[in-house]
Amino acid sequence: MLELERFPSVADGQRATSVPAYSLNRVRNLLERALKQPPGVQSILLWRLFLHVESVFGGMDWAEAILYRSLQKCPLAKPLYLDGIRLFGFKLHDLTETMNAKAVRTRMPLEEFDIVIRYICAVKAGHVSAPI
Repeated sequence: MLELERFPSVADGQRATSVPAYSLNRVRNLLERALKQPPGVQSILLWRLFLHVESVFGGMDWAEAILYRSLQKCPLAKPLYLDGIRLFGFKLHDLTETMNAKAVRTRMPLEEFDIVIRYICAVKAGHVSAPI
């Protein structure tokens, strides 16, 4: 992690316009090397860091590829699924199906969640009165 301190714009979370391309490539290579080593392959923290770097500084296509790679290496890591849902909300159904297939617990089924979201949207739109 000392290597990341050499790139203050990446460590501080600044936007991609302030990060030179060579710095981003060096950080990518550093994370790729760390994730190929035996202890790093299963490191949820490294996968989450890589996903964050790609989503902020790279592209969403790269971030999606990193998400699916991380889910292959750490299939039971709920934080990775939650990061994926946060970044790719439109893939909510696919990610929750994958969670169910891997026996990762969810607090409520997706169908119940859809009902709750529709009710909240109806209340906000004024079609339904909110309960007292």
